[in-house]
Formats: sequence, structure tokens, C-alpha cells
Amino acid sequence: MDRENLGIMRRGSRPEYHGRLGLFTDYSPRFRGLDVPDPYYGGDEGFERVLDMAEDAATGLVERLAGKRSG
Repeated sequence: MDRENLGIMRRGSRPEYHGRLGLFTDYSPRFRGLDVPDPYYGGDEGFERVLDMAEDAATGLVERLAGKRSG
């Protein structure tokens, strides 16, 4: 969900798969390329923002898998 996690995944995978890895928000039209923050310290607003980001990215991912949107 953030660049730190992405880096861990890249270090743990073979180089030929690095191009297939990315941020969850890369599927989000509203939050494209942003890290999903830890909502714990953001109060209710932090949880709402993370939920908005996750819902938007999940919708984009489903559209991509269904062939309704290109990469």
C-alpha cells in the first residue's frame, strides 16, 4: 500500500517480475501513485481517507480485470 511495502516486495522477488509490481493506488483515478497512509494516527478522518483510497483503487482494479480500463 506504500513505497516501503513495494520496496520489500521488489527485494523479495526476481527482477523479471519487478515491472508487474506497483502501488494499489495505481488503479485509482483519484489517488493515483499516492501511498496509502497508516490511518491509526489520523483520527476518524484518517480512516475515512484510507477507506476512500481503498474503495477507489479497488473499483479501478476490478475495471482493469474486467477489461473496462487499460493499464
